[in-house]
Amino acid sequence: MNCYEEKGGHIYQRVGQGIKKDPNCDNLSHHKNDTKKALEVIGYWILNIANSDNLAFQEKILAHLAPILCIINTQEKSETTSSTLLSVQNIKNEVPSLFIILIILILVKFNYNFDKKLNPKNLTSKHFFEFGEALAHSIILAKNELKIHKKLLESPTSIEEYRSIFPSCLVQFYDGLLKTLYETKKKIIDRQRKYRKKPLKPLNYEKITKQTTFFISIILNIAFKGWKIWLPRTMASLCRKPKL
Repeated sequence: MNCYEEKGGHIYQRVGQGIKKDPNCDNLSHHKNDTKKALEVIGYWILNIANSDNLAFQEKILAHLAPILCIINTQEKSETTSSTLLSVQNIKNEVPSLFIILIILILVKFNYNFDKKLNPKNLTSKHFFEFGEALAHSIILAKNELKIHKKLLESPTSIEEYRSIFPSCLVQFYDGLLKTLYETKKKIIDRQRKYRKKPLKPLNYEKITKQTTFFISIILNIAFKGWKIWLPRTMASLCRKPKL
């Protein structure tokens, strides 16, 4: 029963006399976002297929999706675009090439960026929570690899050696986060300095690296209780000796 309702189903509730509001889905907005959610589910399904190793099934899906994209988009576009889409659709190729797919998307004014697949405008708070969950699981999965180099995390001979052991998922996350924030801030400062005819200052990447090191150290210290992670342990030691 719970599974049925979680998937969007509703059990009809008998409405007695004197009840003004019908609790059933016909009179409420239970299915208001069903179309949007259905498309999201299909999108995730396609991504799941794209990330699989089943090439035959991937080709089968792609071969069936391309004509559908052309048919749908020709109904809402100009004559020139529609004729181009129809010509693309008529190409006798069971599995369309990446070039053909990109042409279809460009014609419908969807610019796909291979480097940046996530559009912040399409993300919700739920997505970020899921990103957090995925990142946490990635850290946990990295435990066995970190165990091999545990001594370097606890007693490194240099800061470079210490950082080299960090899980790539955390390094990439904090690099992307901090660099984007600082680069965005720098653009604003650069415009102001240009207006005042002052020389531009380079971005302090060393500062970003230090902050990344700090944040990752704290996360690892939380994730692996009992491990003597070097930086948090050193900072705690200094805090106990305020005269230093």
